[in-house]
Amino acid sequence: MAKNKKGTKSHKEFNRYLEWINNRPEEPTSEESEEFDRTDNPEVSDDEVTATNEMDVRGPSTKEKIKDHIKSRWMEYLFSLSITIIGILAFKLNSRVVEHKVKIGSNEENISELESKSELLSEENHKQDLKIQQNETYIENIMNNNFKIDTTMK
Repeated sequence: MAKNKKGTKSHKEFNRYLEWINNRPEEPTSEESEEFDRTDNPEVSDDEVTATNEMDVRGPSTKEKIKDHIKSRWMEYLFSLSITIIGILAFKLNSRVVEHKVKIGSNEENISELESKSELLSEENHKQDLKIQQNETYIENIMNNNFKIDTTMK
């Protein structure tokens, strides 16, 4: 609905306005008899004046502006890019170092746990060795003394 509307005018008002524009007599907007001063400078031709005016009005294209901007500041962009890359690499390196420190810390904890378990097992192993030696001496004493166990007594 908004696309069909022409500003704040209704259809009838808009149609009447178009009719008025079409029916009005063609009148120039400025005096055609008006004379302009011509330049007496022979160095400036009419073609140069129009070319200069066109360039002033239009200006360089956006693509050209971007090219000129990059050409004039390419060292700054290169420096900024290299600093950015170095920053990213430093951040990644730092995160890797932190990961390795965490792994080393967990490995050290595991090693200390294993050492404490190893000490406990070696103590237990030593106690078992002593018990075995004690049992071997008992067996030797029994064999050397020819102790007989009387199983007939009840």
